[in-house]
Amino acid sequence: MHALKSLFNDLIFLFFPEYCISCSDSVPIEDHVFCISCLFHIPYTDHFDNFDNDFIFHFIGRQNLEYAAALFQMQKGGRVHTMIAKLKYKRRQDIGFALGKIFGEFYKQSFFCDDCDYIIPVPLHSKKLKRRGYNQSEVFAKGIAEVLNCKVNTVCLQKTIRTDSQTSKNRNQRLENVFESFVLRNSELLENKHVLLVDDIITTGATLEACVMRLNQIPGIRISLGAIAITE
Repeated sequence: MHALKSLFNDLIFLFFPEYCISCSDSVPIEDHVFCISCLFHIPYTDHFDNFDNDFIFHFIGRQNLEYAAALFQMQKGGRVHTMIAKLKYKRRQDIGFALGKIFGEFYKQSFFCDDCDYIIPVPLHSKKLKRRGYNQSEVFAKGIAEVLNCKVNTVCLQKTIRTDSQTSKNRNQRLENVFESFVLRNSELLENKHVLLVDDIITTGATLEACVMRLNQIPGIRISLGAIAITE
């Protein structure tokens, strides 16, 4: 019964979002997902207007990338942090999908962004996916895909090894911890393609870099990065 109620609530939020997806207190303004207060206080980044941004800076000198952009700057306990917590732990898949559509619109308008062939969400291990019920990065990817008219690929990059908690590790320790956990399947699908690899939150960037390192084993691939938020 609890599972059925949760599914019903998910569907209600998906098709009839009555409240702002950030604060959940006020009604969104017309044709938007944020209320007027959150619309003016949500801290957007400048990544879609600035190629040399703090996101791509994480990878300069180590990985070749086409582009990297996150929607928001995130502070602990702030509006963006609360919103992503709802997406990840409160079954609010509607939030991820809505933010994906916003990302897609910014992506289309950016001078730096090229058309991509596939959107690849950072994968979850099967046990974690089963426990949560969905991959929040995949939900985000589906929202982007709807706007860009692009396919979401969850086949080629998979996570087959569960990794320890990343919270207490520095960037190099995180990278070492996660690289071997990602494997490629049917990688010929991505040969000579441009892919947009997306995640929810960027802290050190180690998880994304591990995925980039694995994907860069594919001949001719070009990689751009996207995220909901990057920590300050």
